[in-house]
Amino acid sequence: MPFATRCPECRTKLRLDAAPDDGETVECPKCGSVFAPEESGGGDAPAEPKPKKEKKPKKPKAAPGGPRKRKAKVKKTNPFFLFGMLGGAGVFVIGLAIFLYIYLGKAGKMEEMLSYVPGDCNVVRGINSGQISKYPGFANEMDGYVTPAVKAVAADLAASIGFDDGDDLLDYVVIGKAKKGPRNTGVVYVFRTKKSFPKPNPLAGVASLAPSESGGATYYKSSGKGLLANAAVFTPTDRLVVVVPTGPQQQAMISAVAGGGMKNKENTFAGKAGDTGKRVSAGNLWILVRPEGTLKNYAKDMGETVKGAFPAFKRACETTPVIGWWTTYGGKGISFGGGIECTDSTQTWDVIRSMRDGELGKQDDAELPSEFKRAVASAGSKEFREFLAFLLFRGSGKCAYFTARMSPDNGKRYSSQIHGQGIATWNDDDNTGNVGGQGPGGLVPGGGRP
Repeated sequence: MPFATRCPECRTKLRLDAAPDDGETVECPKCGSVFAPEESGGGDAPAEPKPKKEKKPKKPKAAPGGPRKRKAKVKKTNPFFLFGMLGGAGVFVIGLAIFLYIYLGKAGKMEEMLSYVPGDCNVVRGINSGQISKYPGFANEMDGYVTPAVKAVAADLAASIGFDDGDDLLDYVVIGKAKKGPRNTGVVYVFRTKKSFPKPNPLAGVASLAPSESGGATYYKSSGKGLLANAAVFTPTDRLVVVVPTGPQQQAMISAVAGGGMKNKENTFAGKAGDTGKRVSAGNLWILVRPEGTLKNYAKDMGETVKGAFPAFKRACETTPVIGWWTTYGGKGISFGGGIECTDSTQTWDVIRSMRDGELGKQDDAELPSEFKRAVASAGSKEFREFLAFLLFRGSGKCAYFTARMSPDNGKRYSSQIHGQGIATWNDDDNTGNVGGQGPGGLVPGGGRP
């Protein structure tokens, strides 16, 4: 009789031709286990009962009226939408890169203007007319530099270019001078317009302007009046007009302007002004002096007057290539600042620390050194205490500088002193249209205040 059993190890069903004798064993062909077979009954080995699955406890139903939880549906992302997002992100990154390249690579307006001021210039003034004119109470602060003669030049050139009036040419004015001796001063005016020229080559075809060339650059020789008489006029960009009046250094100045621009920045005043030039020219009304030519001892003499009180400043004055100061006007007051170019960042912080640790660093509580009072005539006044109260010393690269601020009433008087015509013997009768006499005396004999 056939005999059926199951392997106790792998539960494989086995069929034998006859029932085994007592004690006889069999080998499972699948797992190799040897065992004594037992009949499964009915020809089939009984199957082991499967364990019952434990029932999970039912979650309690929410109370009537309570919030019902819903299963979140998993939405499949549309592949076209995904590709669109990736493409948009790529365009954004590329656009941002192009913007940064153009924005960061583009010169600031002041640096661009100074790149057309010859490197031989040793005293340069900047007048942000557009900004200062927003505060009518300070408008006359520009009168010493944006003189009637300068305004006449702006009006004539504005008409030639196609602007409505001379103010369009007076958004910003930079005046550079190369002082090499008595009555041996070269002058250049750089005007920045409020808007771009209405047409390319705006001076071409103007009757009073004859085209000429220097170093491959085109300029126009003027037969106009005043400062335009025999002057050279350049339009190097669509926002800049450069005028070189007649004078003892005119031809050298023309050549320097023709070879200027950001491509040759290192040979221009922009390349020689350093970190101090960048910091000072951020003001509304400013002056930068390079101790060269007739001004070679300007900084040294300035440091000598306060050598006892400020020895680190005095040492910096002996080697500095640039020194300057600025004023910025606003509705709530006037900010002042002055900077000096140091040999390196170590000297920069030397000067800053010595100022911070000295009497001036105590601000309004300072007991001013007597030699400082002698150098700055108004240092002992009550109003000057306001200046000291906000006096701070800072550094930027090779530039060590100070900042302070005053109320409009007090600050206006100090602004006039700081930017007096006598600074760096500005008005030396060089026939450039500047008016006004010598400013108040100051740190340097005949040179004005720092």
